[in-house]
Amino acid sequence: FNFADHPATVKLLLTLALPTLVEQFLSAGIGFTDTLVAGHTGDTPEFHAASAAAVGAMTYLQWFAGLMTAAFNAGAMAVIARSIGAKRPRLANRVAGTVCSGALLVGVVIAVLFFSLAPFLVAFLFRLHGLAAVLGTQYLRIMSFTICMQTLGQVGMACLRGAGDTLRPMLVTTAIFLVNGVASPALTFGWFGLPEMGIQGNAVGTLLAFAAAGITTLGFLLSSRAGLRLRGRHFRIRLHLLKRVFRIGIPSWAEGCILWGGQM
Repeated sequence: FNFADHPATVKLLLTLALPTLVEQFLSAGIGFTDTLVAGHTGDTPEFHAASAAAVGAMTYLQWFAGLMTAAFNAGAMAVIARSIGAKRPRLANRVAGTVCSGALLVGVVIAVLFFSLAPFLVAFLFRLHGLAAVLGTQYLRIMSFTICMQTLGQVGMACLRGAGDTLRPMLVTTAIFLVNGVASPALTFGWFGLPEMGIQGNAVGTLLAFAAAGITTLGFLLSSRAGLRLRGRHFRIRLHLLKRVFRIGIPSWAEGCILWGGQM
């Protein structure tokens, strides 16, 4: 294949791929920002270390929560892309609505478990103790509310990519990065007259960023500008569509779980 002989194909590939590449860098920057802010939280080196340990450990649980919807993401993207290519927008909308509802339901279940089991997860899964355990529990319980919007936003952006729109997911991720980059340190350290909340402010800033992203992504899905146009009836969970999505998405989910297990 000679790229010089196919400029239109190269342009199309770059148009689809470059926003996703930027999105990956920004996603990594979100976790880095939270850990960096945590490392400067408190008045003593011991407090800095405990905060960094707590937030660093909790990012693995946030990663795990995202993995629980990986099957939705990969499967929905493939099925929606096929449906759009086959000129079947009604099917694409039904698939998008089904996976959004399913992912939100999974996110709620995980959030409830994380909130309820926070002390156990912090102490026994990550072996945090003392101040680090206290801070980790505080962070995780606020992060539990973040997970609901995180899962909805992730699967919504996967649906947009399946419809051929990689620009809007990049814009949403950019918004998460910017809101989190301002809100987390501002609430942690008490900037702009805001209350100084410490590590809880770090978690609240991330919550605000993902909440804005989830709402914005849902707005894109409800409009017709992104190749999809969801209505209330589309959000009913259809088991036969979930089965089709999972048949494609389960291997991707398993791959992610293996990688997560190795990192843990």
